[in-house]
Amino acid sequence: MTSGITGQTAREQRAHWRATFSRFFRGVLHRHDVTQETIARLVGTQQSKVAAWLDPEHAEVPGVPDIALMPQPVAVELLAWLGEHHRVHVVAEVRTETVGDHLGHLHAIVREGADVTSLYSKALADGVIDDAEADALLRELDESIAAETALRRTLLERKRVEVERRSSVRPMGAGRQV
Repeated sequence: MTSGITGQTAREQRAHWRATFSRFFRGVLHRHDVTQETIARLVGTQQSKVAAWLDPEHAEVPGVPDIALMPQPVAVELLAWLGEHHRVHVVAEVRTETVGDHLGHLHAIVREGADVTSLYSKALADGVIDDAEADALLRELDESIAAETALRRTLLERKRVEVERRSSVRPMGAGRQV
């Protein structure tokens, strides 16, 4: 059965799209300086399988699980290319946190710091910090430290993700195929 739009059978269209995808995939790897060996290692397959994916004459292309395991810039560009043909816009999140997350951290740190300052000032009004005031101050300090610790965790996670991203994209070496 042929398509009324292209005049090609589904099998012919599939072969065309596989070849087009293979050429595009090769260009994506080249643009991002990612080697076949890197893709094979990340996806858990042989380099020869990746070479087949990049060969327009070969009938194999990577599946969604394979693309999901590729470095983010490569995966996003491949998915964006596919989405473009279906009027879907793919947007990559650059970081694991958003400005809203950071504003939340900032608000918590300022609020908790202000609570400590206010309580500390009240406790010092009579010149002596009694046991109840000390307990209240310790609770407020714990909340202030917790707010700062939450920001610290977010920043450490951001650094971990960035290091992982950089380590998964290696420059191409001499003689390697892309």
